[in-house]
Amino acid sequence: MSFPKELNNYDILLLEYDAYGNPSFDWKKDEVYNYVSSGGIFIGAGDGGMLAAISLTNSSTSSGLWASSLDSEVLYNNSILFKEYSIGEILKLGSAATYHLTYFESSPQSVIPLLRMTKNKKVIAIASNNFNIFGFTLGCGGWVNIHNCTYVYSSFIDTALNFKLNKFRIVSPSNKTYFTTSFYATIPLNLSLHSFNETFYLQIFIDGNLFLNQTFYEQAIINEELNQSIGSHCISIYTNASNVENKTVCYSIVRVLENPLFITDNDWKNIISLAPLKQPVLIFDNNEKQIKHFIELFKPQQIFILGDISLNTENYSTIKISREDLLDFFENKKGIYVDSLEKSIYASQIASLLSLPIVFEKENSIIDFSQNSTEEIEDFYLNLAKEKGVNINYVILSKPFAYSSIISSLRNGFIILTNSSNSSEIKEILKQKVSKLNSFGFLFNNSKNILRGNYLLLIGIPSFEIEDPVERLEFLGIIQVSDERDGDKFISDIPYADINEDTYLDFAIGRLPENESLASLMFSRGYLDTNKKALVASEYL
Repeated sequence: MSFPKELNNYDILLLEYDAYGNPSFDWKKDEVYNYVSSGGIFIGAGDGGMLAAISLTNSSTSSGLWASSLDSEVLYNNSILFKEYSIGEILKLGSAATYHLTYFESSPQSVIPLLRMTKNKKVIAIASNNFNIFGFTLGCGGWVNIHNCTYVYSSFIDTALNFKLNKFRIVSPSNKTYFTTSFYATIPLNLSLHSFNETFYLQIFIDGNLFLNQTFYEQAIINEELNQSIGSHCISIYTNASNVENKTVCYSIVRVLENPLFITDNDWKNIISLAPLKQPVLIFDNNEKQIKHFIELFKPQQIFILGDISLNTENYSTIKISREDLLDFFENKKGIYVDSLEKSIYASQIASLLSLPIVFEKENSIIDFSQNSTEEIEDFYLNLAKEKGVNINYVILSKPFAYSSIISSLRNGFIILTNSSNSSEIKEILKQKVSKLNSFGFLFNNSKNILRGNYLLLIGIPSFEIEDPVERLEFLGIIQVSDERDGDKFISDIPYADINEDTYLDFAIGRLPENESLASLMFSRGYLDTNKKALVASEYL
């Protein structure tokens, strides 16, 4: 069994082997000692692991904060010797050795204590055997296992690990830019400082002004909200706690102006995250020249760049943002969670009506659609639109393209997604959805739309192939006209607009290209302040 390299990549090293007396393999004592000395946490499990912990602490006990003995085995489901995992989960504790499993399994749930560890930390577990059972258990040290002793040890280890991993932690603010749509922003001040068995003072200065000056024993947890103006700010934190350095965090607050432009890469999560903002969005795809031309025409007050984009705009400054930054654009930082492209497209319509962000981490959500069907999400949206008095007269019939979410948010639209390549099949889907919209009081069952009209936008949907009426009349001998240049059939989207097939159009119909970058440029031109007009001529009317 070989020992891993680069131990400093891990927050905790757990070593398990059952060798009383002499270790059964080289556990690199010097390397482990250096790892522990530089801040790593070592947990010895099993007889040999416990002896290793005692050796590291140079003690007959394992009470050191930085090296703890666990007479234990850690549960995992395969025979991999080196297993890396996050330790945010709660791990059950039982007794030590395999022969005590009956005791572990038969113990009432209420007497098995829990070991809570810090989230987002990495631990490497090293076993000398291919255990099917490799689960945290605690003894009293010295191979004795009783409920009370196990509980005492679990509480102690829990405290030790959390104190070690959370010695001084500033959750917020960060060295970053915060965004607000107002003239000020509410910035959370969240920090914690742990200093085991010690009294210490904590001073916090905000922009040079004393905000807090207080003495604490063992731990200080600060959770405040700061109402701060637009501009740059710094928070300085001073303490005399052992082995803790003073820290200063500087950040800036930027106001989002009334005429912004968002430019994103073609990552679908980035595109859909922008939909609830209800602002023009361009998709960058090696089309810098066209985007620069649009910027000159649009004249945005701000340009926000999301994703992996390198864009040089000579006369306009750009602000680089992340999906996390987008949460600042919303009053509510919790949003709607989805777990797929199609669900997120449908859910973006709900997010737009509720002014909520789309999030891709469940813990950041207040609405979770991961267990709902797209049909259920669709029904939720229609009920919500009806409740809010929103009139829907804009239908988007599209392949699952993320940019459809941007269009729908700006038009209070209704998205119909399909992967079908059969135009007749797609029209049947459209008919069903139109009937559904009518049943909710939208489209043709809303008197407002008599004058406003109803609109149908196609994206990536196949056209109908229709027999050329000129050629057909010539064939029947009705007229003596032949048009050989365009053949006897032509391509048209008109059948989609005639829902009841009475030859009268029920929708004004249009189409955008499948290329989302080009589609974004074409659609966004509707927001340009221009008096230009277009003439469209057609052979068949």
